[in-house]
Amino acid sequence: LLDLGVSSHQFDNAERGFAFMKDGPLDMRMFGGKWANYDNLSPIPTKGNNSGGDGDESLSYQEYVNNLNVNRNSGGLTAADICNEFGEEEISRILKKYGDEPRARKIAQSIVAARPLKTTGDLKDAVAMVTPEFVKNSRRMGRTATLARVFQSLRIVVNDEEGV
Repeated sequence: LLDLGVSSHQFDNAERGFAFMKDGPLDMRMFGGKWANYDNLSPIPTKGNNSGGDGDESLSYQEYVNNLNVNRNSGGLTAADICNEFGEEEISRILKKYGDEPRARKIAQSIVAARPLKTTGDLKDAVAMVTPEFVKNSRRMGRTATLARVFQSLRIVVNDEEGV
């Protein structure tokens, strides 16, 4: 018997944001929490408006985690937080490291250009902008396989699965 710590209910429930086949909030937290966390919250500061710099650079993962505000009451980092607040370089790094994604840079650029992303459908559309639906002689490069890697990468970071 093998306990993977995940039930099919978590992936089948569109409100959890794990599946790209169903539109739902861009959440991906295993433990739940409040997933509707974007309607009444102020934006998370970027380097440009937080440190007096003149740029509008997005935060890195570590900077974001260090700046998590307890008043957000969101139950932790969500996939939407990553897509909307992390910089292009950091998103690309996450996709490469946790999904071995060959198009990580292009996908990261598309995610940043499509902001704000609130639903799994928004993320799916951003990935679709730079990914062909089918690729002859390569199942790994088609849209479904690419979406699986992107969602896997975000889920790993959101749930700190590497640290488990």
